[in-house]
Amino acid sequence: MLLHGAEEIEGLILDMHLLKGVAEGNSSEVVFETNAFARMCKLRLLQLNFVQLSGSFEKFPKTLRWLCWHGFPFESIHNDFRLDNVVALDMRYSRLKNVWDGRKCFSSLKILNLSHSHFLAKTPDFSLVPNLETLILKDCVNLAEVYESIGNLKAFAQNSIQGLHEVGIFSTFFPGGEVPDWFSNKSAGSTVSFTVCSLPNCRFQGLNFCCVYALSNKEEIWWPPPLFAKSLQ
Repeated sequence: MLLHGAEEIEGLILDMHLLKGVAEGNSSEVVFETNAFARMCKLRLLQLNFVQLSGSFEKFPKTLRWLCWHGFPFESIHNDFRLDNVVALDMRYSRLKNVWDGRKCFSSLKILNLSHSHFLAKTPDFSLVPNLETLILKDCVNLAEVYESIGNLKAFAQNSIQGLHEVGIFSTFFPGGEVPDWFSNKSAGSTVSFTVCSLPNCRFQGLNFCCVYALSNKEEIWWPPPLFAKSLQ
């Protein structure tokens, strides 16, 4: 793929669905080289629909602000794929198993959409993604774990995790002494209450609840509490 005037391109859409044969499942026959994007030094908006790329991402444009790559073909984002300036990352229908390995810096990322990624087993480590505001996990049917670092995201808005109601099993952990402000199911005092979702497509089958707390004086601890014990009988 050779584009004249590539240095001036700020936005690009490459949709393999528009090519003959893709609808018949032959998209893997067309593979582009990553170096085709190397000269696009002003590229800010990029949409790739079920595109296969081969080669190193070291010289891929680092000016990207919005990346939409439906059908992302790799099991994880390559270490040399630098997305430092990306604000919105849309990877619906991807083949991701791990979004990225270990801790990876996405200091500008605010929106991450991983919907319909059927191979995704767990969310990534969000330790170096401090500005993430919205995480969309709709139809991630094999998602089994939500990484504990999500509890440290101060930019998260209430109800900004979308799609978890469709997951059969998942776990999450909120470190520290306080529940994040964006977490809606919380209460203070001597009781804990929450509402189980009742959406039509909810596949809720059970609840495993664990509460860890500290006493400010030498009160005796009774566990399980009387009312809670009755509900278990």
